[in-house]
Amino acid sequence: MKCNNASHNRKRTIIGIVAISTLTLGGIVIGDLGSQTAMASDQKVLPAHTCIPVDAATFDLMDYGDPRFIEYQATSADPNRATVMCPVVRDDTNGDLDFVRFRTENRQGANNRPECTVWSVSVDAGSTDFETEITPAMNGTHTLAFSLNGFIEFDHGHYVIECEMGRGDRLISYRTKED
Repeated sequence: MKCNNASHNRKRTIIGIVAISTLTLGGIVIGDLGSQTAMASDQKVLPAHTCIPVDAATFDLMDYGDPRFIEYQATSADPNRATVMCPVVRDDTNGDLDFVRFRTENRQGANNRPECTVWSVSVDAGSTDFETEITPAMNGTHTLAFSLNGFIEFDHGHYVIECEMGRGDRLISYRTKED
């Protein structure tokens, strides 16, 4: 019995050494060949599902169930508009936004058109700057393109996109790029 136990332990030791060696070698190879550094010039496309309602009461009126968009499903008894906040991911805290695009669907025509505001917030939250775009007064899918001309961007601060939408309006996705 003692011999069987020693043989079993020896097999387990050899298997353990082989497994650790394989994992270590695999990590070295993957680290050398497969690593990529996130670059500030990367474009990021995020679904509107990352946006959260500002007012907890409207959370239940937001439909997050379709992977294509979020929709404000209010009735005439509910608030006329809903506001959501959407995060912007920064790779370089000293970099500037090259562009921001927000894809929306206006389903109310000239009434209660979706509009979005890009906010730049200083590191101590003591200063802000913003730029607002509004969808055209016609039904359909539109891209809000922010020019960001004269837009103050604070080093080490953060960005947030705030969007307001009317009943039945949809937010689809947004894209950002840093320079």
